Amino acid sequence: MDPVRYRLLGPTQALRPDGTAVPVGGARLRALLSVLALRAGRTVPVGVLVDEVWGADPPADAAGALQALVGRLRRALGADAVASADGGYRLAAAADDIDLTRFDRLTGDGLTALAEGDPAKAAGLLDDALALWHGQALADLPDRTAEAARWETRRLDAQRARHTAALALGQAEGALPELTALCDAHPLDEPLQALRLRALRDLGRPAQALAGYEDVRRLLADRLGSDPGAELRALHAELLGADGGSGRDSGAARGSRGRGVGPGDREGDGGGDGARGGVGFIPGGRGGDVGRGVHPDRRTPDGRSHASHGSYAPDGSYASHESYASDRPHLSDGFHTSGHSQATDRFQTADRSHAPDWPAQGNLPARLTSFVGREADLAALGTDLETARLVTLLGPGGAGKTRLSQEAAATMGHWARDGVWLAELAPVDDPEAVPQAVLTAIGARETVLHGAG
Repeated sequence: MDPVRYRLLGPTQALRPDGTAVPVGGARLRALLSVLALRAGRTVPVGVLVDEVWGADPPADAAGALQALVGRLRRALGADAVASADGGYRLAAAADDIDLTRFDRLTGDGLTALAEGDPAKAAGLLDDALALWHGQALADLPDRTAEAARWETRRLDAQRARHTAALALGQAEGALPELTALCDAHPLDEPLQALRLRALRDLGRPAQALAGYEDVRRLLADRLGSDPGAELRALHAELLGADGGSGRDSGAARGSRGRGVGPGDREGDGGGDGARGGVGFIPGGRGGDVGRGVHPDRRTPDGRSHASHGSYAPDGSYASHESYASDRPHLSDGFHTSGHSQATDRFQTADRSHAPDWPAQGNLPARLTSFVGREADLAALGTDLETARLVTLLGPGGAGKTRLSQEAAATMGHWARDGVWLAELAPVDDPEAVPQAVLTAIGARETVLHGAG
């Protein structure tokens, strides 16, 4: 008689030899089956079973409750399906009767075939392995986080290897859609990104591959403060050669795709927006630093200067905030400094008795806590704001861009004739809505009256 097979790569199921499911009702019963199947062929002690099935809330008579649960499982699967031995219970199943262990074996065989230069064999094995997935791994195991994460990582290994085999077999067109989806789900996975760029190259689209590389490079810099690894850099050099050297021009054609300059970085490759004279600065060594982008010629129609800052969210989206201020004297006017004349002292110790008697305006939120330890950053921002119409703060989420920009705006607000205004653009997803968001922030929302007819 053929054995019952068990699924753990998705909702826990027991399948008869003809493929029909054995009814296993109740969350605790499925949890017990999950724990036993995860250790198929091995005895699981009573204490481990109680901990994994009931967690922090075991019944008063845990051993008796477990015995009753095992009895229900035997009635569903057959009397011989669960054996009692050595102070515990064992699921009578071979390793290959469990989809999870079968997936692991097939994946290992596929990776070996790929390493031995047989992509066709690897593709068949990896297809069989990935077809075993029907949902989240160990979905019915109560405390599944760590164990499930291990198997999801193994699944990603299999997917990478399968697409590597596809490219080796000349199947780039079929692989590209799933590679794109995987890169969207795992944007910081450089091997996956490299596979996507290779697929674009193999399809005769080197310009798109170069644009994709630039997107990845900027994402790694903004999220991690690092450059692409050796594999991506080598692929980029190869793409530049395949594109006939036009890769550098493509950055300028796309607009603001300029390479940043930071401590330890090379100077940018000229991909920035030349019309605005924009230069970006991205930290080269410390992931928590905030980079500044200075755009000297950005100005609103009414002559006010414009500052923005933003960050990438964990899902890869970009959230930005914009601040506007009207013309003002140089920030250095009226600043009294000590003998060593540090920029920090200039920015922090402004003599406001010499400032024009302008009424305080603006919509900056009140700061409820003190702000210390960023004097050098504030001083640098003050210097930038004296000479530039647009200052952009760049850095990973949580680096403190929002608070830093607000502190800088509050410090220089005394010198702004019409005050400093904060326009939140994070919720704005339509470029056409940006002007209305700014007008709303400064209390000048546009009103349109429609007459009858």
